[in-house]
Amino acid sequence: HLLNILLHNINVILLYIFLNNFYKDIGLRFLASAIFALHPVATEAVNMVVGRAESLSFLFSISAFHFYIIRQKGRLYRYGSILFFLFGMMSKESSAILPLLILLYSLYFEKRGIKYSLKNFSLYFISLILFMIMRYAIIGSLGTTGVNQFFYGISASSTALTMLKAIAYYFKIFIMPFNLQVYYDFNDISLSSSPLEPWVIISFLFLSSLIIVGLWPKRKDPVLSYFILWQIISFIPVMNIIPSGILIAIRVMYTPLAGFAVILAYLLCLTKNINKKFFYSISL
Repeated sequence: HLLNILLHNINVILLYIFLNNFYKDIGLRFLASAIFALHPVATEAVNMVVGRAESLSFLFSISAFHFYIIRQKGRLYRYGSILFFLFGMMSKESSAILPLLILLYSLYFEKRGIKYSLKNFSLYFISLILFMIMRYAIIGSLGTTGVNQFFYGISASSTALTMLKAIAYYFKIFIMPFNLQVYYDFNDISLSSSPLEPWVIISFLFLSSLIIVGLWPKRKDPVLSYFILWQIISFIPVMNIIPSGILIAIRVMYTPLAGFAVILAYLLCLTKNINKKFFYSISL
C-alpha cells in the first residue's frame, strides 16, 4: 500500500511537469494535478494491489510522452521514450494508446505535415506490434480467453452496443463519483442487443457530441481540444475489442482521469467572477 501511494504521488508530480509542455500557468497545472491526486476514481488504482499496474502504466507512459516532446535535446530522450513505452506496455495494456496520443499531439502542435506525424507514430506503432507478437508467443493470446471473458458466448454486436453504454457510464462516474464498486456486471449495465434501445441511442449521441466538442475548439484552443480527445482515446483499451474480464472497472479510469483533470482545471480557471487563488488554495 505504501508503494502504491508513493507511485501515485510520483504520477501527480510527473503530470505537473508534463503539463508544462501545454500550459505555462503554474496555477492551472497545480490545480489539474491536485484534481488528479484527489479525485475518487483514483482510489482503486491506489488502494488495490492489482491497481498498481495502472499506476505503473501511467508512470511509464507519461514519461515516454514527455521524452518524446523533448526528444530534440538528444538521442537519449528519443530512445528513452521508446523504452519507457515498452515498460508501460509490460505494466498494463493501457499504454497501448500512447502511439495515438503522440500522433494527435504531432498533428495538433508540431504541425509539420501528415507524413512527419505518421513517421513519428510508426516508431511507437511498430514497437506496439512487436510487443503484441512477443506477448502472443509467450502467453498464447492477446487478451482474456475462454470463460474468463466477461462477454464469453455473447455476440460481437451485443458486446459493442453494451460497451457503448459502459463508456458513457464512465463519464458519468467522472462527474458523479458516488457509490463506486469493485465489480460491475449486467445488473449495473444491462446487456444490449438492439441499436434502437433508448440508452444505446443516448450513449451514442453523448459520445458523438463529446467528440464534436473535442474537435470544435481545435483552432481556438488546441490544448483543450487535445485533452478532451485524450480522455476519449484512453478508453479504447477497455472497450473489449480485445476480450477482457471486465465490463467496467474504476481502476482503468486512471489514465483518462488525467484528461478530465486538465479539462476541469481549465474550466474552473475560466471562471471570471471568482479569484483563481480561491481554487489554488483549495488544491493546496
